[in-house]
Parts: sequence; structure tokens; C-alpha cells
Amino acid sequence: MYHYESDQGNLDIALLGDCILTRKLSVFRESRYLEMVNSIRKNDLVLANSEMLFHEYQGTPAWDHGGTHMASDPNNISELHWLGVSMISCANNHANDYGPRGVLDNISNLDKFNMPHAGTGRHLTEATSPTYLDTPRGRIALISVTATLPANGSYAGEPTSLDRGRPGANVLRHNIQYVVPKQDLNALRKISEGLGFEKGKKRLVVSRNPGLRVDDENNFQFLNTNFAPYPKFEFSNFTVGDEYKVITTPNVEDLNRNIKWIENAKHFADWVIVSIHVHDCGKEETDSPDFVKEFAHKAIDAGTDIFVSHGSHHSYQGSRGIELYNGKPIFHGLGGFITQSSVKWSPWDAYQRYGITDQINPTPSEFETRRSSIGREYDVDRIGMHGSSYVSMQWERKECVKILVHPVTTSSQNVSIFKDRSRGTQGRPMPAQGEIADDIINRIAEMSSEFDISIAKENDIGVINLNK
Repeated sequence: MYHYESDQGNLDIALLGDCILTRKLSVFRESRYLEMVNSIRKNDLVLANSEMLFHEYQGTPAWDHGGTHMASDPNNISELHWLGVSMISCANNHANDYGPRGVLDNISNLDKFNMPHAGTGRHLTEATSPTYLDTPRGRIALISVTATLPANGSYAGEPTSLDRGRPGANVLRHNIQYVVPKQDLNALRKISEGLGFEKGKKRLVVSRNPGLRVDDENNFQFLNTNFAPYPKFEFSNFTVGDEYKVITTPNVEDLNRNIKWIENAKHFADWVIVSIHVHDCGKEETDSPDFVKEFAHKAIDAGTDIFVSHGSHHSYQGSRGIELYNGKPIFHGLGGFITQSSVKWSPWDAYQRYGITDQINPTPSEFETRRSSIGREYDVDRIGMHGSSYVSMQWERKECVKILVHPVTTSSQNVSIFKDRSRGTQGRPMPAQGEIADDIINRIAEMSSEFDISIAKENDIGVINLNK
């Protein structure tokens, strides 16, 4: 007999994936839409990745931005509450779109509207550390990470006795090793020598990290200037092999830091969720990269109960396969759930990026029109291309017994993501039905088959039964 409900190990959770919210959700009243909202709300926890900054343009826009400079009225946080969202992850490539001020304003507004959040902070420790949510069924910890770098490559930094540290995101960097045949490696070496890069490389090694052995017979750093003794983001490491392939591994420093905080979260919470934003892919665009798979397994070994990835913008809004590792679910890619990417204002850099240079004060509609006209829209090769999904789970006695895949669509069938839709429908999710729902579920089932996960279909919902 359990004296406390939280000791039973039962929990219902919904994971929504990427949410880019710039307008209201609560004013709409289609019956199917409201049924979906009520289905989301009934869970003990609803987690979303807020790929949005809630602020009022007080910060300075970054020149090297994460795509669209994200900005939403802070009052829209109430719309997430209305939807049922009870926790959000903030570490993603848009975290620094408006510089350190934007990071801090977003945090301040989330706190003002009582929305628990993780992944960004005043410094690296705060960005990495978990946030907690107390529910009748137990205490839940969330750690949020991004593998896709925020604007300007800026990630949170630690304070010292001399400075206050750097606001930013919890970043998981990774190393890349390119495997090529020996003759190709020798060709790269010849190009580097012919263009004078090798002389510059030697100078950099001497000045930044004396004694570092950079190259040997079977390994060569090509166009790499990062030979400092501290970790850097970019690597161009080529090595000899029998076939062409790319090997990715997580940065050891970032990996160990996050594992440490996962272990800490396990100490203080009944449930631990790790959320990671990643645009990278494996051999195919629908594959999760190897360094993320390694991180997922090590995170679960350290005490994570649920590992969820999001951020890939390939077909089907970034959905990828589902894996079960040591009884714990890994979602290798949840797609976009809310994709209202039209912001109120865009800075000068955004207009320059799309060639709008002949006006003093161009309008946001001109920006969107130009962005769409140069091929930003997705090609349609399958009926469910504009579809995505969110997932819900049922846990009993600390075991995941069922996963439901809820297909949704954020645009009309065979319609571009930017064109031919009213503002009322753009980017707002609606439950998919019939042929579209079948196609979305079948696609996720295809991507999950490599992990021996089978997905059945019941009433336009994918069902994974794990209590066999």
C-alpha cells in the first residue's frame, strides 16, 4: 500500500516538440481543435520546446542569427498556459537572437508568467542546471540542451572572481571526423601546402598550443585554425579509412557537465527529462546524428527517464524515429507543433539576407514574400508532408507502458508552408485525419523500425504498446 500518490510511479506526459508562437491560440473554437487541446491538458505534465523569445525588442539583434529573429509578445506565454503547457525548454539556436539582453528578458518574462523553464541562464551553471515541477504524482526535473549553436556561436559562460559570466544557452558541442581514402587525404594535404595554409597552421600551433601534434601520416587538419588549448566549435579533422563516412562524438567537457547535472536532478526528482535541440542529422536527414545517440544513452545511464530531441527541419516538420533504451523512451525527433514564424519586426540583417536593400523601412510582409519566393517553401512529395505529431505517454510503476503518436497538420494539404493560407490557420496545429494521419504515422513507423518499435493505428492515432 502506498501512503503517497507520488510513490506509485504513475505518470501521464505529453511532449509537443517545437513551439514557435506569435499569436493567440485560445480564440479558436473548431471542435476537433478543442478536443486536441483537452486531450493535451489532461496530462500530468506537458512539455514544449519554446523556439521563441518572449520580449519587447529591448535587446540588440544578433548579426549571425538563428534564422528568423524570434520575438513574441510576453502575454503569449499565457497562451501556452491555456494550451496546458506546464514546462518549457529554452536551449536552442534562437536563444541569443537578441543578444544577452534578449536571453535575460526572456527569462524574466517567463518567471513573471510563472512558466518553469530550463536551458538558458545568467551563466553556464544556471543554463545547465535543471528546473523542477512538483505534481501530485511526483517531482519532475527538466534539463534543456542545444546542439545547434545560438547566434554568434554564443553559449553561456561561467562567472569568475573578476567578471559576472555570460548569459546564454546550455550547449552540447561535438567533434566531427571525416573518413576518406588515403589518396584523398594526400590531395587535401597538397592543396593546403600549395595555398600556404600549412605555414599559417604552424604559426597558430606555436602561438596557441605549443607542443600540440596536429597531423600525422593518416590524420590531417584541413582549413582548421582552432588549435587553442581550450575547446572550440569547429573541427576539420580528416582521417584515412576504406570508405567515406562522417563520425561525430560529443564534446567531452559539455557531455560530462550535463551528465553531472542529470545525476544531480535524479537525486532531487522522481522523474528526469532531457530535452535537446538539434538540426544535425546522420547519414540520412531522418537519422539522428551519432553524437546525439551517444548522449541519449549516457543520459539514460545517468538517470534520465525520457530523452526528447527536436529541431530538425526536414520533411514531416522534423519527425524522427522512437527508440526504447533500457526501458526508457528516446524520441529522436519531434516535429514542429506550433509554427507561427511571422514576427512583428525583423532587423536590418534579416532584410539584407534576402536581398531587400533598396528601401529604408521595408515591411515584414515584404520580408516574408521575398523569403518564400526564393524557395523557402518545402517541396511536397507525400500527402502528409506538412504534418507533424506530438506524443503522449502512460507510465505505471515507473515503467513506460504505452506511447501514443498524435498526428497533426499545421497547413492545408499540398499547400506551401508560407503561401495561400489565412493568418488564422498559419502555423496553428489541427489533428490530422484519414489519409494524412495514416501517412504521418506510417512515416514515423518507418523511422522507428530500426529500433524494433512497432506502431499500430487506432482512430487516426499511432499506438505503441510496451507492456507485453
